[in-house]
Amino acid sequence: MYYQDYRENLQNILDNIKGDQDSLNLGAIAIISLLDMAMVKEDGDDNDEEDTEQSEKDYEGANYDNANENDDEEITEGDEEAEEDNDQDAATETIPESEENKEEKLETIEEAVPEESESDPIPEIKTVEDEYGVPTGHRAVIVERSLQGVRLHNANTNEYIGILNEEITRRFNIGNGSLIEVKPVEGRFAFVRTLQQVDEPEDNDVFHFAVVKRESAANTLYVDSNVGGEKLSDYNPTQNTYFIPTVVNKLTSSSGFVSEGDILDLAWKEDRPEEIRIRWVYPDTNLGSMPSQKIKEKKKEPAPNATTPKKGVPTPKNVKEEKHKTNESMTNIAYNLNGKKVTVVIGNEIRSTVVNSLISAHNGKGNVVDAFKFSNVDKFYKKALRHTDLVVMVQNLNKHATSKTLQKYVKKYKLRFAIADSAGLSSIERAIYRAYKGFPAYETTNQPVEYPMAE
Repeated sequence: MYYQDYRENLQNILDNIKGDQDSLNLGAIAIISLLDMAMVKEDGDDNDEEDTEQSEKDYEGANYDNANENDDEEITEGDEEAEEDNDQDAATETIPESEENKEEKLETIEEAVPEESESDPIPEIKTVEDEYGVPTGHRAVIVERSLQGVRLHNANTNEYIGILNEEITRRFNIGNGSLIEVKPVEGRFAFVRTLQQVDEPEDNDVFHFAVVKRESAANTLYVDSNVGGEKLSDYNPTQNTYFIPTVVNKLTSSSGFVSEGDILDLAWKEDRPEEIRIRWVYPDTNLGSMPSQKIKEKKKEPAPNATTPKKGVPTPKNVKEEKHKTNESMTNIAYNLNGKKVTVVIGNEIRSTVVNSLISAHNGKGNVVDAFKFSNVDKFYKKALRHTDLVVMVQNLNKHATSKTLQKYVKKYKLRFAIADSAGLSSIERAIYRAYKGFPAYETTNQPVEYPMAE
């Protein structure tokens, strides 16, 4: 008998145990259950032998009750050999017994086991491993996003079997609900490959790119906003400020790993927003410098003897630059979104960059989403629209079921909503304006909207 590595799971339980008696009782039960799941019995263990002996006695008793009274002696004499043969067959998949012995046993226990036709083929059970060509000893598992890393569930039985940590999850871009191949290594599981990539919305809320700050004249570290200026309270209604635990605070613990100025992700369960965990601390090597002021470029002095074009006379180069500026100009309507977050449902992400640039030009925060890649549309919109102000749907790049679910959560969260009749920038820009001003969702000839045109 030996134990799989249960340290991380145990730490997760301890972190969630509070000081009251009910929490201590539930924590003790969870720890006992964890140890039971981590225990692996090997061949020859005393408990396994007792269980085997008990199973054999139960098997004998069942045969004795169900068999014909006239055949009692015959069954008793052959029980031990029959059970040994069955055990050997189950373990090694040997060739079935002869037809003569098979007929003899069918006659003996015909009341207990219904007779089957010898011509009926044995149904073949095809596992997920067979379907994807997973080698013997490896496993196909479905992953479930946890607060840190992913939980692994047997793809055939949905039984929980282990975890992969956050670093592996990020390195191989393992999405929630994906089907992956793993192999057991010394009581743990190692990632091998992704069999089917899925990116379903997780049952956790995440506050991305949070900035760690320090209280003045103290060793207390905390988080209340992220690099984009968004407040933690906008995402978590129970927390205005999250204080970094002293055990992971570098200022208060020798084993701490969080310092002032670090960028990290926070995560919590949807039904337990008060229990926040640090999901990930971004390494310094992945972060670039963010200067507070733009560096002014020095004006290039004209080269000696260079001829300066007369004022008002366009040169070929000037004409080309003016044409480029015209193409880059996006805004035709004058309005200021004042930092509002705009979610544009466009059915695909081909134009996400240019749409986000359009929203930024109006001083807003863009979020272009593609609901087509998610199988659970209802769950997707429930999370995607939770932290937004305005919603615009491009009509010709969505389907009816999508728009119906979208409008369900627009009403639930009381969001301002408009519909763009095409994926053109001017159409999307007009729809954002209507949503921002609370005007009708559709633009029709019967209900004309006057747009303040940009100069």
